[in-house]
Amino acid sequence: MGRRARAVLLAEAWCRTLALVVAAVFVLVVLDFVFRLPRPVRVLHLAALGYGGYVVVRRVLLPALRFRPRESEIALRIERAEEAARARNRLASGLELGSGGDADGGGLSAAMTREATREADSVASELRGHRFVSSKAAARAGMVLAATLLVVSAAGLFRPQLAGIGLSRTLWPFAGTAWPKRTVVADATGIEMHPIGEALPMRAVLTRTHLSPGNTEVVAFYRVVSGGEAGARQRVVLTSQQRRESVGGADGELYERLIEPAGVLAEGDEIEYWFETEDNRTESVRVRLAERPRVTRISATVTPPTYAASVRGSFLAAEDMAVSRDSGGVAVVQPVLAGSAFAIRLTTNKAASLAAGSDDREASPDTELPDGWTREDARTLVYSGVADERTRLDVELIGEDGLVSTEPVAVVLQVTSDAPAAVTITDPPYDESVLATASVGLRAEARDDLGMRWLALERQSATPPAGSEGAAPEGADDAVRLGAVEAADGDSALALTVEASLDLASIGVRAGDEVWLTAVGRDIFAAAEDPEMDPRVIRSAVRRLRIIDEATFVSQIQGELAGVRRAAIEIDAAQSEVGSAGAEVGDENATRERAERQASLTDRLDAQRGAIQRLGTRAARNGLDDDTLEGMLDDAGALLRGGDRGFRGRDLCAGAE
Repeated sequence: MGRRARAVLLAEAWCRTLALVVAAVFVLVVLDFVFRLPRPVRVLHLAALGYGGYVVVRRVLLPALRFRPRESEIALRIERAEEAARARNRLASGLELGSGGDADGGGLSAAMTREATREADSVASELRGHRFVSSKAAARAGMVLAATLLVVSAAGLFRPQLAGIGLSRTLWPFAGTAWPKRTVVADATGIEMHPIGEALPMRAVLTRTHLSPGNTEVVAFYRVVSGGEAGARQRVVLTSQQRRESVGGADGELYERLIEPAGVLAEGDEIEYWFETEDNRTESVRVRLAERPRVTRISATVTPPTYAASVRGSFLAAEDMAVSRDSGGVAVVQPVLAGSAFAIRLTTNKAASLAAGSDDREASPDTELPDGWTREDARTLVYSGVADERTRLDVELIGEDGLVSTEPVAVVLQVTSDAPAAVTITDPPYDESVLATASVGLRAEARDDLGMRWLALERQSATPPAGSEGAAPEGADDAVRLGAVEAADGDSALALTVEASLDLASIGVRAGDEVWLTAVGRDIFAAAEDPEMDPRVIRSAVRRLRIIDEATFVSQIQGELAGVRRAAIEIDAAQSEVGSAGAEVGDENATRERAERQASLTDRLDAQRGAIQRLGTRAARNGLDDDTLEGMLDDAGALLRGGDRGFRGRDLCAGAE
């Protein structure tokens, strides 16, 4: 019975010990799985597990191992049982007396010993078959152990890999074994260089999570590294964009956040950053900071063509002249004379080249400059050429670090052409019919925006073809120069004037012929040494002197005088109406209206007076000696003078009113 009691007790102790150890390990594994415990905490857990095992062995297992009861102790425990009421005070005493060896002697003591032993044997035989050692506690301990093993085994069979990882992390935290990540985050920023003063977009893709979209906390940590020294670490929480994106072949939920590092940043500083979730972290990445390339100064050098080098005109001639930009970033260089050599210099804040926006090419810092562009030094780009038309340069820069300029810059070169000179005959102002005896005064003018070299007057006789009555006259001889003028000492002048007198009687013309007058000149552009530029001679429109006979001339004068006389009569009649209206009406409106009508009539009278003067001058220039015609001119002049006196008197009367 003693061996059975010890065996039951040992079974119970072992079951309880194993159940406690297995349960404790399972709980620690679960805690580590849920909270992803760091190594120091797991080391503490291992120490606690060891201490707990020591306590269990000492208080549960060792007492069971040490349990070896004597027969008398077993007998006393049996006597206390209800089933052994008859054996009370007999079984234990019989065992004690029997074991003393007094039953073999004589006397009363020996007899009593034999009697006690006999009764103990009798009671023991009656109790044989009764179970005095209970195994219920051992059975319960076994059931607890079985249940614990069942739960742990089920968990292990369901995820054997996780079970192995958990046991390794819990029982030997120094091995460096790690749980599979519940969340995996990847860096999707993809920026190596970033401009100073602009917000840096932080982008991360969450490729694995155990939470619903938008509920996983993705955090970015960053700090500024200046001069090799890292600044304070900053923490920002990224925001889910509620859309998916691929990075590195993995698809996931996109998180973004703009950061603006505080403090004064300089070229060459860096931003170090990384992303973290509850159990994952990316490698730290550094983004170098630099200024965007920009144009700090625009200047222009313009050299006019050789022929215009000494001329002060309305065009630009400059040496490294600064050109300012308007609010839209456009710098206008104006005006540049066509044919001028120019150079536009762009000074930048750093070494830069032209980006794709400047010439529609695939651009990089090492891309060769397009035609017309050269590099004066690392920070100076020059566009040069010869101005022939309006030119616009849209400039976009790219630095050696790959950053592209964002400020709009455009340079507009306004080009003004050297227009041909304006050459005209001013006297006579229009074509005229003259007598073959006329002496005509001639005058021509020439003007140019840059300057004239010389100006001349030429005449050419024209005669109708023989036998072709009514045909237009044709040039009968080469042009004859009547007069010329040149700019002083080979210089140029913006305007030149030449005068001459033409005596038609000396060139032998007759009625029906014509004399063609032309002003001819050269401006400094047409006089340039390079004949390829413009070899033109500038000619005025032809002024025609038509030769008529005396009868036709007198008839023309008489016809014009008749027109003057009719106009004078109409003017006088109109003035009479104005005077009559002034006598009848005396209000202010009528007075003002009458004054306006009188002013109009005065202008008409002055025009007719000018016509009389021109007719007299024409008659005198043609050498006409006709008393009748002279009388008609005098009468017309007197008529106009009389009308003028009438106007003056009426004006005085109107003023008196």
